[in-house]
Amino acid sequence: MKTKLTSLFLLLSAVSPLWGAASDAIETPVDDGAFSVAWLTDTQYYTEPHGEIGVFLKLTDWIKRYQDERNIQFMVHTGDITDNNQPTEWSRAEECIEVLAGEMPYFLAVGNHDMGPGGKAAERDFSYFNEHFQAGDNPLTANALGGVYEAGHLENAYYFYDYGQWHLMVLTLEFATRPEVVEWADEVVSMYPDRKVILATHDFVDYYTSQITDDGMALRSVHKPEHGWAAAYPIAKKEQIYSAEEVWQHLINQHDNFILTLNGHYGAKQVDENGKEHGKSTYASSYRVDQTAEGNYVHQILFNPQFLWGTAAGGHGWMRLMEFQPDGETIKFRTFSPFYAMDKDEETSPYQEGEWEQFSVNIRTGERSKLRK
Repeated sequence: MKTKLTSLFLLLSAVSPLWGAASDAIETPVDDGAFSVAWLTDTQYYTEPHGEIGVFLKLTDWIKRYQDERNIQFMVHTGDITDNNQPTEWSRAEECIEVLAGEMPYFLAVGNHDMGPGGKAAERDFSYFNEHFQAGDNPLTANALGGVYEAGHLENAYYFYDYGQWHLMVLTLEFATRPEVVEWADEVVSMYPDRKVILATHDFVDYYTSQITDDGMALRSVHKPEHGWAAAYPIAKKEQIYSAEEVWQHLINQHDNFILTLNGHYGAKQVDENGKEHGKSTYASSYRVDQTAEGNYVHQILFNPQFLWGTAAGGHGWMRLMEFQPDGETIKFRTFSPFYAMDKDEETSPYQEGEWEQFSVNIRTGERSKLRK
């Protein structure tokens, strides 16, 4: 498998003179003293047998090549790494992600498609994930690992990263999170009150409700069997799970050091005032901010490009870069595609320009501001 993927990568490099050229750079430089984090999600269609695995390879290769220029310190993935939880798909995903091994840590969450065929989440099966991704595979990930819920498993884990004024904990939680896992996470976060915590999980805020709320902000998922919420999956009939709203109440709302939640999972469809969906799923991006009972602001962000350009190349190279500023309280978000950056068609921009695409947030004041590209 590795030989085939490497050959594909070399073939794509040969046929595209712009592959790997300086033309795929982001125009705006990173601010002095800031560092970046690369955010990938819902790469599932790339890993299918007929998927455009070269797109996935392009993403991780771009992250590696621009590691120094953009001061990229680590990568986070918010789940649905594969589409059907099959060994061949995991091998393809591993080939792409291990491009970063020895270069930077990567912290991976799992989604419903990483639990069983077709994303049905009928069983809580993370065996292939843990076979292909172990902390020891990348010494930089191993060095950052603080602990896990279950020995030998990385679907529920926490990691530490320090840079300047940013002393971070990245907490990854499973899809359809069990109450006992949330209880464990609560204990972990309580042990590190001086760490700013980022929750990376697959299902948290949705897209649909952003269309019918007065302020245009999405809501956290609740126990309703529509719109892809975890309660709609068979796993919810076999064991108790928490909705995102319950994760908020039982975990995030109990602490004063959560700053971000990151998730994918949801596509965008038009929804009427009665909650009925219309049309096909497409690119989804939404946002909300709340204060916890402890008074701190938590910015909750959905990003999922998987439904663009059909299933084979679903996502077409879109990624998010988060730039943590030296003031210790501002984070800039940039939505960018290396593929579109190579394409010099004036009608095609490598930057998503919607309301929730190029923006900055302040973790102290809760403010959000739109950025130029």
